[in-house]
Amino acid sequence: MTQKTDDFFSLIEQEQKAKAAVPDDEIIFKDEQGNLKILRGDQVLDYEQPVGQGLTNSTSQSSVASKPLTIEPEVEEAVAPVQPTRSFGEPLRLEEEISSVIKNAELHFTSPEDEKKFRSIVSSRLRGIRNHLQTKESLQEFRLTEGTAFDTETINKILAAISRELQDFDHRHRQNISTDQFLELQEEAKKILAEPIIKEVQPIEAKPLFKPEMPADLTPPTPAQPPISPAPTQIADAPVMSRPVVSAIGSKPKIEDVKFKPKLTGPIEEIRTMTLKDFRRLSPTPSMAVQKILDKVALLEDESFPKKVEAIKAWKESEVNRLYLSLGDQSMEEHKPVSEVIAERTQQGLPTLTEEELEAIFDLNKRLRY
Repeated sequence: MTQKTDDFFSLIEQEQKAKAAVPDDEIIFKDEQGNLKILRGDQVLDYEQPVGQGLTNSTSQSSVASKPLTIEPEVEEAVAPVQPTRSFGEPLRLEEEISSVIKNAELHFTSPEDEKKFRSIVSSRLRGIRNHLQTKESLQEFRLTEGTAFDTETINKILAAISRELQDFDHRHRQNISTDQFLELQEEAKKILAEPIIKEVQPIEAKPLFKPEMPADLTPPTPAQPPISPAPTQIADAPVMSRPVVSAIGSKPKIEDVKFKPKLTGPIEEIRTMTLKDFRRLSPTPSMAVQKILDKVALLEDESFPKKVEAIKAWKESEVNRLYLSLGDQSMEEHKPVSEVIAERTQQGLPTLTEEELEAIFDLNKRLRY
């Protein structure tokens, strides 16, 4: 147990030293054999090799990677290898992606040092070291050798180009995902489905086909009968005298046969229920009948304006006005003159207006205004 603990703290110390010796734009991790590796750009190097200026001679001569490390199960989780953020089984093409960002953002660097610093910022974003906000802040603080900085429009172009590269990488990763594991699952599912399903059959209890017979000497007990009481003597009822019903003299109609039809009274109800016959009874000429309707509306207006409104609504709902509107609709639908429509309805025996009545009602509707 002491040896395992020493190995555990030894591994932690080695990793801390290794991380301290690696610059921010590089990632240290362990491979499947437990050897320490360093990811720099799109290259994977051994830890003991000199990587950049951040690694000193003391770290390159370290014996951390000289022998494979064995990690016990209880400490395996604590010293898990540090994996690159975008390690999806596809090699990173950082240089190509950064060049694409420079091209899409329409950038032109006159100084190699400026381009190197810019590539470092974009690289850290593509590898997930910086997020979108941190990258934006770094671009705002970025200064060229001549002292100028990126304007807001240029920064937005750069961020948009970086986002496109990240989306393209995710799209390529989804297309390159192997389907072997799904094929294995399908094969396993086929095998499972091919196996016959064996159900446990529970034994059925045997039931006797015949009921056991009762012994002959055992007879069921007879129920005790209640004592018979003497029958009561019946007393004959006295005959009921019925009086003859005197039938009604003569036949009179029943009250329920007579239906009471209430009559609507009032000028507004009279206008609303006006039929074509009622309209023609108002006056021998349509123009005089229309004038009588206008007089009724005027009298109602003298009482109150709401009554005038009700009278106009009543006229629009009347049978005469609806017949007037139907003649106009039929004339428009059949593309015929109104006179021809009136003649056809007269021949068919349908209710219709005369041309004189039509003109009078047209004048009435124009004069009836709220």
